[in-house]
Amino acid sequence: MVMFYNSAQPSNIKSTYSEYDQVDFTCKPSKGRAVQANSFRFSGNLLVAKKTIASPTQAVLVTPEDQVFMNPFVGAHGIIKNISSIANDRILENISFYGRIVGQKTQAENSLEELTSSSYHTPELKGLQNNVLLGASTGTQGIPFSIKPVIALNRSSGDLGQSKFNQMKILMTLGSAVEAFYCSKPQPAAGSPDLITGLEFIVSNLQLSWYEVPEVSIPRIVFRTTYLTTQTVNSFSSNLYVTSPTVFDSVSCSFIRQANRNKIYKDDMLCEYIRGIIRVEFTINGLDAPLLYAIGSGDSPPYQDIALNYAHSLEALEKNTLMNKLLSETVAFGVGCAFRAEQNSKLAINIQIDTTLTDAVNNVSENPLDVFLYTQGFLEA
Repeated sequence: MVMFYNSAQPSNIKSTYSEYDQVDFTCKPSKGRAVQANSFRFSGNLLVAKKTIASPTQAVLVTPEDQVFMNPFVGAHGIIKNISSIANDRILENISFYGRIVGQKTQAENSLEELTSSSYHTPELKGLQNNVLLGASTGTQGIPFSIKPVIALNRSSGDLGQSKFNQMKILMTLGSAVEAFYCSKPQPAAGSPDLITGLEFIVSNLQLSWYEVPEVSIPRIVFRTTYLTTQTVNSFSSNLYVTSPTVFDSVSCSFIRQANRNKIYKDDMLCEYIRGIIRVEFTINGLDAPLLYAIGSGDSPPYQDIALNYAHSLEALEKNTLMNKLLSETVAFGVGCAFRAEQNSKLAINIQIDTTLTDAVNNVSENPLDVFLYTQGFLEA
């Protein structure tokens, strides 16, 4: 097959980008060609610096010994806060907290051992050793990275021909350093000179690349989309609701305690474990049940069934992190299910937690959880 390599710099081109910067790309395929499905990729260089008690105003580069990591399942995707896909001035999707859903999908498709040793994921700075990659680079511009964005324009059912898709845009907003990075060391005392008080990052040489192939007429293109709803679990019996703007067939939820968000010494992308769940029930429009039973309604503990249905919602592969008991109870927990396609329907999730969990950490009334509900849908264009 004849293939043509293409690349583009941001429309709002700058030498460097940092926290909260807007970065926009435009793709216009050549006449008679099509963008090959799933071929969009971002690449650039990433530099990470820290401020400490000893250096409160001048940021210095992190070293491997600082133990500054990116979430192992998210990697360089974590610097992106929001991302939108646009085709012919039509918004296909707008994903907020983009890095978190990337992490959930990575957990569904890899074991942690595979992730750490994978040459496919290393350019995305995933895995357990990315503190070494972030801190050991001797280049003045930092460590190079290359990521394949998990967005609608990269999840099409076929090649995107120029005759039908003459202009496509990817718009993104970079997030904060405290969301993308964290320090795994125990937090030093308040006056310690080693206490990290701030993190910063700089992205340079940023570009979008893709492949083009000769166009073949495809009458129908369907995009897989993602839609986010955020809510809170603050009682022992919580109802979560979501309505997707497109046809959707699954929902995948991850959690993090509000007290652990936006902290240098806490991982903001962590999928936290909820202890003491005794029942989970899904309903659509208050009547239909995506599952024919409530998880936890029998005598067996519900967590195995929760993990199985959550894995189905993310189309998990045979080897994954979600079905590992140790990792599910530490870094890869979630709730979800897959069902027949629905449109303009209201999905409700009821989560019941053991009321005897009254300790400071697990009492959700006193230590509430933020919930990220991602629905996976379809959109024809």
